[in-house]
Amino acid sequence: MDLDNFWQDGVSPNLSLSDILVMEAEKRYGCKLPALYLTLLKMKNGYWTNNLIFPTNLPTTYPDDHVGFEYMNGIGINNEWGSGEFDIFETEYMTEEWGLPANIILLCGDGHWWIALDYRRSKEAQVSWIDCEVDEDFILANTFEDFVKGLRSNYG
Repeated sequence: MDLDNFWQDGVSPNLSLSDILVMEAEKRYGCKLPALYLTLLKMKNGYWTNNLIFPTNLPTTYPDDHVGFEYMNGIGINNEWGSGEFDIFETEYMTEEWGLPANIILLCGDGHWWIALDYRRSKEAQVSWIDCEVDEDFILANTFEDFVKGLRSNYG
C-alpha cells in the first residue's frame, strides 16, 4: 500500500494530530496506538480513504471476498464539524449503542458492521471485523501494519 495514496483529497474536520491528542486517546483507551496508524493520522487526522478494501478469506455480509474501508477515524477532540465524524472518541457511544465488545477502538463502520483496532487478546492491536446483525466477529489482520499492507484499491 502506497501511503501517499491512502487518503482522498480534502480536509479532515479534525484538528491536526498532536502529541496531546495521542496521549488523551491512549489514556482513555488504556493502550498504545499503532505507530503506522499515528503516521497516517499525521498526514490527515481521519477522513475518507482512497476507496480501499481489505480482501478476506471468510465470507461476510459485505461482499463475499472483501470488506470496505471507505474512511478511517482519527482523533477528533474539538472536531470542527462537531458531529463526531471521523473520530475514535465516538467508540464509547457506539459500543453502548450497538452492544459491541469492550477493548476495541472503532476505525470504520456504519453501525451494523465495524472494522476496529482490537485489544481483546493482546496489548498490540489486531484489526477485527465485527458485524452486529449476524454476530460475525473475526480477525482481519494480526497487526495494523499487516492490515494496511493488505489494503487494495476498489477501482480494480
